Amino acid sequence: MVLIRILSIDTASPMASVALVEDGAVLREASVAAGRRHSAVMAPMVEGILGDAGIAVGSVDAFAVAAGPGSFTGIRIGMGLAKGMALALGKPVVSVPTLEALAYGLEGMLGGTGRSGEGDAIFVCPTLDARNGHAYAALYRADARPGRTGGGRAGGAGCRYAQAFGACALPVAELAERVAFEVGAMGVRSEVWLTGDGVRLFPDALSGSVPGLRLAPEALAYCSAASVGLVGHMMAMEGLARGCHEAAITYVRASQAEQARRAGAAEREA
Repeated sequence: MVLIRILSIDTASPMASVALVEDGAVLREASVAAGRRHSAVMAPMVEGILGDAGIAVGSVDAFAVAAGPGSFTGIRIGMGLAKGMALALGKPVVSVPTLEALAYGLEGMLGGTGRSGEGDAIFVCPTLDARNGHAYAALYRADARPGRTGGGRAGGAGCRYAQAFGACALPVAELAERVAFEVGAMGVRSEVWLTGDGVRLFPDALSGSVPGLRLAPEALAYCSAASVGLVGHMMAMEGLARGCHEAAITYVRASQAEQARRAGAAEREA
């Protein structure tokens, strides 16, 4: 068996975290409410977690980083840190979709066998606040994963969730409609687990449109470097680790500053 040791980084939200993952198991994790201080706290956190584990950074096989969507500044800081270490050590980087890592944070709760009756569909809808009544969101199937037969869950970790629709930025009302459409198209009884910022900000907007909506426990409704590392490990095993120059951020939409710049340019041209 090939052992892969991954140092993972999440700076996509105000809660910054770092984790060590080896062969699909979390060895260490550290987190701090960084606010806007990611650039000040991340390097000491990396040094601290490696020291606690007694592991030299040179023995890390790959770096996984939450690549967006999320805080534009935070994501850039995390990606820059991962790329810098990868470049210095000649190691690859795994760009992990933030929303997929957020969804996978429920794996410990949803991953066991017998979670639902035969024929049920179990969805996870990870959400992040995109401001101005919008949400970053995606939709995953926790009971149907690539490589598993029959659409059923085999239990345990090691398979990524199947994607019903990918990362997008939508008004919350449109998100509710899209989730309801995807779930309804299955034609079977479904559970839909809402996780992330949506649990706190707009559960009512979805509950009226989405049958079977459930709210993730608050303790699990956030992204973490541990989840980034676990998804990153699976992606690395799928051959999705890349050279540091190829690792890319997923913005989904332009930043507010860029939107304002484009609007001003359009007004000047009009």
